[in-house]
Amino acid sequence: MSKIFVKNEVSPIAKLVYTTLLGRTFLSRKNGLKDENGNVYVIYPVRALAKYIWVKRNKCQGKANAS
Repeated sequence: MSKIFVKNEVSPIAKLVYTTLLGRTFLSRKNGLKDENGNVYVIYPVRALAKYIWVKRNKCQGKANAS
């Protein structure tokens, strides 16, 4: 788990968004979704993310944008 969770007070929804997107990052890397600089792209619509972690879309969207 990221050190930011230990040092700062982070909401449970933000933790779910972070860990879900982190998992998707590993999947994207495995599938070769990288640019010429090696940056990994994560494609995950907010609606799908919200449904996956069982929250309303507006709560999820704010957390995903802050990440």
